[in-house]
This record gives sequence, structure tokens and C-alpha cells, in this order.
Amino acid sequence: MIAINSYNTIKFQQGAGIPSCVLASFAVAANAYDRQEFLEYFEAYCQFYNVPDQQRFSAEVAYAIDFHRRYLVEGRNGYLIIEELYMQSQNRVIVSARNKFSLEYISSVTTEVSKVESVLRSSEKTIANIYVVTANPLFGWLGGGHSITVGFEKESFFVYDTNHARVIPGIQLNSILDLGTLGDGLLFTAAT
Repeated sequence: MIAINSYNTIKFQQGAGIPSCVLASFAVAANAYDRQEFLEYFEAYCQFYNVPDQQRFSAEVAYAIDFHRRYLVEGRNGYLIIEELYMQSQNRVIVSARNKFSLEYISSVTTEVSKVESVLRSSEKTIANIYVVTANPLFGWLGGGHSITVGFEKESFFVYDTNHARVIPGIQLNSILDLGTLGDGLLFTAAT
């Protein structure tokens, strides 16, 4: 289990108004393993997918434009796009990430909630990225269609949100289903 303290020191916030939460949450989760700079993941994405216009836009903005084209126009699941980057990129940041942790794509966290929760509860050095399709009204700050990083410590799950650049205080979830309707996700496990 990755301690909540690992995430209390992270202060990465996705750009204001930039819908970059899928790769931003990946970068936050990966940082617990490899300590790479967050924005280097956006640059690696742009390099891998041959995203133009990095002179006009930051890598985060260029990523967001390209990612949403792939996600909305091509109909690809968001975390599948990130898994492809993780599995195939030869960028030094991604190669380093592959040496530090393994990644497992989960097509439906809701369907596979028992497995995801069990792994988070029992596996040392494990964290998850989860796409929240529709948030439980108690977690209205999540909105709909937002990616977060989830871990487990002691007796409850914790949430790191890149919109707020922190672990959300006071959240003690018995089940990740308490967050709302969940989409796809990624499980990160430290390399052995």
C-alpha cells in the first residue's frame, strides 16, 4: 500500500480549465514510484502520438486537444490510450516508469470492484487511477467525467484529485463504489 503521506507532499494541479485529468492522474500515481516531473509525462505523450503545436501550446494543452480527439471522436477508452503510451513509448520517462511499476488496465472498475479493492487493500505499493463517470452527490466536487488517484491506508480508501492538487481531506471510503458510477481504470504495482 502506498501511504497517504506519499501523496500529501505532491502538489501537482492540472492547468485551470484544461481537461487533462486522465494523464494528470497517471502522472500523480506514477510519481510515487519514479519521482519524474509531472509535465514530462505530457511531453512524452506528445512525442509518442506525434502531437504538433507544442510551440503554440504547452504540452499539457496539446495533450488535452489530442487526447479528447482520440477519446471523443475515435471512441477510445481514456485509460487504454494511456496504457498504449505506457506499453509502447520509448521515451526515457516512460521507459523509466516501466522499470519502476507494472500497469494493469481495468475496463470497468464497477464490474471488477472486488478485484480492484482487494488489490489496493492487500498489495504493497499499489495505487489506482479511476475514471468517475457520474459522482455520488456527496462528492459533487468530482463532477462527472473526472479521473482521480485512489489508494488505501489503514481502514479506508483515500482520493488524490488533480483539480485540487491534494489528497481530499476527510474522505474515508469503505468502498470505491461510494464515489459514484465508475468507468475504466489502471492498477499500478511496484516492479519486483
